[in-house]
Amino acid sequence: DELHEAMMDQADLLLIVRREFCEEGPLLHPETKQKRFPHLHIFADYVDHFPAEEWYDRIVGPMLLQPKKLFLPMSVSLPRDESKLVVAYIDRQGSERFMPSAFHEWLLVQLLGNPDVHLLHLHMEDYTAEQQIYIASQADVMTGVHGNGLTHLLWMNPYAPTYIMEMFWETRFMLLFASLCRLKPQCRHRVIYGGVPFNTTTLNEELEWDIQSWFHPNYYTPEKFADWDEEGAKAYVNGIFQEALEAKRNRLHQK
Repeated sequence: DELHEAMMDQADLLLIVRREFCEEGPLLHPETKQKRFPHLHIFADYVDHFPAEEWYDRIVGPMLLQPKKLFLPMSVSLPRDESKLVVAYIDRQGSERFMPSAFHEWLLVQLLGNPDVHLLHLHMEDYTAEQQIYIASQADVMTGVHGNGLTHLLWMNPYAPTYIMEMFWETRFMLLFASLCRLKPQCRHRVIYGGVPFNTTTLNEELEWDIQSWFHPNYYTPEKFADWDEEGAKAYVNGIFQEALEAKRNRLHQK
């Protein structure tokens, strides 16, 4: 709470949006008949002016200089080999929003068995606010099911290529974190929707976009985890990790 208070004290402007007025659909709210707030268009205009580097330097910078003061547990220790891909998996299997157990277990096996990957298996509620920010700042890839845990992408390194792999199971597809990715020019957003892979990369390349074009035809999954392409999703996930690893190694090579 103190950290959030300090951040608000330094803000020039706070924008508070009522979420129900921002959903996609008719221009008028069905009950109140009030006009919906065109937040995505305003957000698009703000993207190029967001000081991602300055924000990172001011908030994360001091933590990077003295990480020992954060008293990080061994479970989130970082690799000595900086060429390894650091993947932060935000685990929500104990919540109401989760992925199929078999896919969750497969994901862990893939990450733990890959010699080029250093896995941070996270339950974010176990860490302090400062620890959460620091952990996120060290990740090259952040993945998990759609939920507030992915908001930590805001603390990822804006000076390096980073990836968000967001998974939707039963929940309808929403642009929230794809939009947040646009605040960081080198952030790439990837989606697995009900097991069906597709990406939203062009959201990082265009200021204007048609929201509806990003909705998969199967807008709702009739039954939990039904009719999804398991093998296709697994191949897509491995492809993302490989793409992120190559991007990191290319950056290190250019140093």
